[in-house]
Amino acid sequence: MGHTSPTGILHFRKDAASPVIALAIHAGHELREEVRPLSAPTEAIRRYEEDPYTERLLAPFSIAVWTETSRFEVDLNRPEETCVYLSADMCWGIVPWRAPLPPDIVERSRARHREAMAFLDQLVDEAVAQHGRAVVLDFHSYNYQREKPVPAWWEDLSKPCINLGTIESHPRFRPLLDDMLEEFRKIEFAGRPVTVGENVIFKGGYVHKRLQARHPDKVVCPSIELKKIFMDEHTGELQEEAYARLARDVDGAILRALGKMGIGKV
Repeated sequence: MGHTSPTGILHFRKDAASPVIALAIHAGHELREEVRPLSAPTEAIRRYEEDPYTERLLAPFSIAVWTETSRFEVDLNRPEETCVYLSADMCWGIVPWRAPLPPDIVERSRARHREAMAFLDQLVDEAVAQHGRAVVLDFHSYNYQREKPVPAWWEDLSKPCINLGTIESHPRFRPLLDDMLEEFRKIEFAGRPVTVGENVIFKGGYVHKRLQARHPDKVVCPSIELKKIFMDEHTGELQEEAYARLARDVDGAILRALGKMGIGKV
């Protein structure tokens, strides 16, 4: 199966049946036509809070879901009631709209969220029915220089290069999560070992909790947060070669961990 758009906000690729599903739900930057003129933040401000390039991490996985829609239109990692930013206190102090959004636009955005969640629910249910379990890889990236420049990215252990969010994960999946952490610690970036943490700065968001709650002992949804050491987080400029290597190494680490669990076909 090729790339399809099963909902108004999601893109989907399925190359083969697999218990592994890879997500990049904050990768997008686009706004639909009716909300674009109402948006207050500049493109640069929006991009700063998005997770650009995370869709590239989905490449080796047979089932992939991503969005090209900005979280400033619909945030898929929040519940429906807060998935549309209505005020600055919902989005890092940024005023999201030039004027209050009309209720009908808010409802259309929330409908897109409902549609996306229904699709993800169905995808996970199908994986569990076919394979007895599902591993959902929830890829994100995060800013680490919001307060001040941090030239030595490797020194701040409070902001690990790779953070694994595992809150509420079933103990059945503890060996897989431990193997992922172990494999991540073998990665180097720019000649230095990356720092790795679990639930240090992010513990897992709405999608992580929602999908795990559907089948608690059959679904695990680790949130894999990459510190934006591979780009200038303020300008959005990507270090292409460095990111390609990092993405390859992160994906390789996950594949090895899955292989140890006996999931060889992803």
